[in-house]
Amino acid sequence: MDVRLLHLFIEDYGIERETERGYKPAKLIHETLQYVISKDSFLTFVFTFLHENLTNVTSNMTSALSYFGDFASWVPAARNKLMHAIEGFANYMSVVRQIPATNTYLVVNHAPVDPHSSR
Repeated sequence: MDVRLLHLFIEDYGIERETERGYKPAKLIHETLQYVISKDSFLTFVFTFLHENLTNVTSNMTSALSYFGDFASWVPAARNKLMHAIEGFANYMSVVRQIPATNTYLVVNHAPVDPHSSR
């Protein structure tokens, strides 16, 4: 699995960046990756969650990695939508694992994201 891609997302988001509610989504995801038994399963879950959140389609690892493959060339608006999806994933993790995080982001229903469009 491509852990480097997740590290790019975390770096782009900012590991110490806090939400308005005071928690750090990228740090939560990064730290969880360090402790999970199956890194491949966790990475699949992260990437497919983010992909589904951004495109509103049922995802799999192949389509998610294809979608994120050119992340370095994404326009700022698309990167910003990914940052919101990362917050949604971290919030989901906090709810499932009962980690205290009070952010109200969950999966947001919106139009699919074209990472190369400035809209």
